[in-house]
Parts: sequence; structure tokens; C-alpha cells
Amino acid sequence: MPKRTHTSLKAFVLTLFLYSSAILAAVWQFDSLTYSEKTPNVREVPINISMYQTPTPVKPVKAVEPPKPKPAEPVEETVTEPEPIAEIPKPEPIAKPKPAKQPKPEPKKVVKKEVQKVVKKPVEKPKQTAQKAPTQPVKKVAKAATPKVVEPQPVEKTITEQPAPPTYSASQIADAEDRYLSELSRTLAQLAQDSYPRRAKRRHWEGEVVLKFVLYRNGDIKQLQIVDGDRRTVLNDAAVGIIKDKMGMRFKPFYKEIERNQWHLTVPVNFSLN
Repeated sequence: MPKRTHTSLKAFVLTLFLYSSAILAAVWQFDSLTYSEKTPNVREVPINISMYQTPTPVKPVKAVEPPKPKPAEPVEETVTEPEPIAEIPKPEPIAKPKPAKQPKPEPKKVVKKEVQKVVKKPVEKPKQTAQKAPTQPVKKVAKAATPKVVEPQPVEKTITEQPAPPTYSASQIADAEDRYLSELSRTLAQLAQDSYPRRAKRRHWEGEVVLKFVLYRNGDIKQLQIVDGDRRTVLNDAAVGIIKDKMGMRFKPFYKEIERNQWHLTVPVNFSLN
């Protein structure tokens, strides 16, 4: 057997012995710990004969009555008279110092100057001979003739009764309104074809523009606005131009059967190439 094999065998045996010793020690330590945890701590209690003796009866305790309170003696009130308040002496008025007299200045002597009076002699004026104005003959003023007062004569008032406007039935009014609206629609359709924008025709653009305005009895159009416009502004401008430029913001007056004074209308303007 070679030496190398013999040395490795010894080392193996020694290692096996050490590992087995360590394992046995660990197992023994674990068993001792588990045994100590399992065994509970039992405390011995000594037994005496006095534990089995009956307890001595307790004597009843008498209730102690509290002592009765003594009647309180009346307390005499001692009234102390207030001491008289000493009068405070009034302060003596302080004498104001008199102002010292100032010496009056002596008046200055005025020296009168002698004024020489100059006496003027009166100048004699030549006497004028008063001439008498020539007397003119007084003309007699003729008295103005008093105008004669003409008494106003009563004027006879002639009242001409205006005939009452004729009344129409509901069917007549509705028929007149339908005829008026149909005529307005035909006019707008014809003007839409006449004023069709060239740019829209070249590009084959079609659309509808909804206008809103107020139409009065005399045919005036006011408060024009676009309610629902087209996405192309050229058609919107053309629809507004029909009312403003072509019609001049005016249409024909209402028919006599239409009793309303103004009419809020919403009308479409169609631009169609067909």
C-alpha cells in the first residue's frame, strides 16, 4: 500500500471521529433542553393543621352614634361707626401779579406852518342874450278808431265716423299667411339661383343657409342674422347678400287679411346646382 493512500485513510478516520463526536454532543444538548422545557416547575406547599380548623366567629360591631352638635351661640354683631371725614381745606386763590405800569410817551409838539391863502378874483363872463325859439303850430292828433269786438260764433263740429276695420275668419287669415310665405320662399329661391357664387359653381359646392329676421306690416326687414350657416363662408355671404343687396331689406307689405303687425320668420336659402 503506498504512503499516500495510508495518510489519506488516517485523515478520513480522524475527520469521521470528530464529526461524529460533534453530532453526538449536539443531540445530547438538544435532548437536555427539551426535557428541561417539558418539566414544569412544581412548588411544594407545606400543609399545616391550622388550615383545617373552623374560623372563629366574628363579634358584631356596634354602630357608633355621632355626637349631637351643640347649638351655636348667637354672634353679636358689632357695628363700627365710620370715622368722620376730615374736611379738606380749600386752596387759597393765588393772587395774579399786577402788570407794571409803563410810562406813557409824551405827545410830540406839532409845529403849525403858516399857510398863505391865495384869493382868486372872480372873472366876469359876458352876458348872453337869450334868443327865444320860434313857436311851431301844434297839430291836432286824430283819435284812433276803436276796433269793433266781433263776438265768436259757435262752430258746429262735424264728426265723421271712421268705419271699423273688417274682421276676417281664422281660415281667411291662415290662407293669407300661407300665400304670403309661399311667395317669399319663391322669391328667395329665385334670387339664390341668380346670385349663386361663381367660385361655388366651379367647385360644385352646394349648401343651405338658415336666416332669421323680423318682417313688419309695411314690408321692412330688420334684425337679420344667420341661425345655421354653411361650412363655406362664401355661401353664407351670398345668403345675407340676397336680403341686404337684392331685396334691400324689404319685401311686399302684408295682405289685408293678415292682422299681425310684425312677424318673426326663420327661412332657409338653398344653393343647389340641379
